[in-house]
Amino acid sequence: MAARDAVSAQGPRGTIEPSVQIAFPAGEYIGVARLVAGGVATRLDFGFEAVDDLQLAIETVLRAAFAPAAQATMRIASDGGSLAVSIGPVDASALGRLLYGARGTEGIELGALLAQLVDGVAAQPEPVPSIVLRIDSAGRSA
Repeated sequence: MAARDAVSAQGPRGTIEPSVQIAFPAGEYIGVARLVAGGVATRLDFGFEAVDDLQLAIETVLRAAFAPAAQATMRIASDGGSLAVSIGPVDASALGRLLYGARGTEGIELGALLAQLVDGVAAQPEPVPSIVLRIDSAGRSA
C-alpha cells in the first residue's frame, strides 16, 4: 500500500465507526496508548507482528508529533477487515510537512517510516487534525 492511502473513514468492508477513544498526556502515557491499541487489535485477531508494528507506529507518532505535556486523543475503529487508529490533534498547518517533508534525526521522513510499519498512513485535516494509521487483516497475522 502507498504511504498516502486514505484511511480515515473507509476500510475494505465499508465505513468504520470509532469503537474506542482515549485522551491522555502524550509523553507520560505512551505505554497506555500502546496497551489499548494492542488489546483492541489482539481482540480482533491481528497477529503478533501486526500488533507490535502498530504499537511501534503509535509510539513513533506520539514522540514525533506531540510535546511531552501535550494532550493527545487516540481513536480506534474497525470494520472487521481493517483497524484504523487516529491520533490528534496535531498542528493542521504542519500535518503534511510532518509526515512527508521533515526528516527526523536519522534522515527518514515520518511518513516513510510509518509506511514500513502499517498498511496505510494518512493526514486527516478535519474534523480534528490527526495522523491516521491503518492495518489490514489480509496478510498481517503471524
